[in-house]
Order: sequence, then C-alpha cells, then structure tokens
Amino acid sequence: MTLTQWKRSCSSHIPTSTIAGLLDDFDKIIASEASKRSLELEFEGKDNFREQNILHKPYIRICKALTGYRPCDPQKIVVPWQSPKELTEPLTSIGFLDFGDLHFEVFRRKGRHIYGETVLIDYVNKNRIHGRHIR
Repeated sequence: MTLTQWKRSCSSHIPTSTIAGLLDDFDKIIASEASKRSLELEFEGKDNFREQNILHKPYIRICKALTGYRPCDPQKIVVPWQSPKELTEPLTSIGFLDFGDLHFEVFRRKGRHIYGETVLIDYVNKNRIHGRHIR
C-alpha cells in the first residue's frame, strides 16, 4: 500500500494509540528520541508522555482499550536523527528520511499535544505528516 492509498483509507485524525498499536507488526521502527522514550515507558508498564498529562490520560486510555493496544518491543526502534536539547523555534530541521519515492525533511516542533512532536514534509509529493495529521 502506498502512502497515498493509506491516507485515503484513514481519517485526518488518527488516535496515536491506533498507529502505535501497529508498530509491533514491523521489524524496524523509525522514531525520534522522544517517541522512542515514550514507547519505552509503555513497554515498562509506565505512562507514556501523553498519559503523563492528566488532561490527555483518559482519552489515551480509552483509545488503548478500544483498539486492544499492546506496546512494541523498544529494541526494534531506530533513532536516525539527533534532536536539539532545547527547541527555540516553532520548527527545527533535524534531518531527512527517504522512503520509496517519498523524500521527507524531518523537523521537531515545539509541540502542541506534546513537546517535541516530529513533523515530516515531502515537498515534491506535497505530503505532510505531523502529530495525528496525515495530509
């Protein structure tokens, strides 16, 4: 399935736990340092970064219950980019990711849902992936 086909089959708001629940099906998971740490916390039976926010915890718990979420093995997670210790700009470029015919510039965002969200932009194919939005 191509990214375009996948995007057409999904709504624009996909609960993070729904996507994260698929991670165990992959041999390798590419993630930011913050995402890796959040997934490690879940694997250890602790609250992930969003669950640590009391306003987000009930929503994430409901999503996990409805989707049958299971944490992925953190040994599968690869972190290809170094992230700045402190984010001072709304978007900070941290590297690039090529995936088939898609060529993303990878950014860290100061965050809305959670500090340090990852944003991927494919300028040629006009794809943008950030937080829970895929366009």
